[in-house]
Amino acid sequence: MVIKFNIPNGRMEINAETFFRGARKSQIRKMLKWARASWPDEVRVWEMRKWLEEQIQREKSEAARGSNVSRKLVEKYGCILSYVDKLL
Repeated sequence: MVIKFNIPNGRMEINAETFFRGARKSQIRKMLKWARASWPDEVRVWEMRKWLEEQIQREKSEAARGSNVSRKLVEKYGCILSYVDKLL
């Protein structure tokens, strides 16, 4: 999923999967702050929420096979989902 939003000096496009895997919580909150300021509708928020729920389910199935990385990603995506819910 590509997330597009405006920043103070232009426009930014982020590959969600890559960004969310490597970003710290403060970076994620800052990105969501900018996204909230540039999105006038809730449709994009619901799209991001749906994508996160799909990622959580995918990572849960991987975690069930014993992947420690997937367990950590499930927790991280759950945290991001709570931040996204605050945008609504």
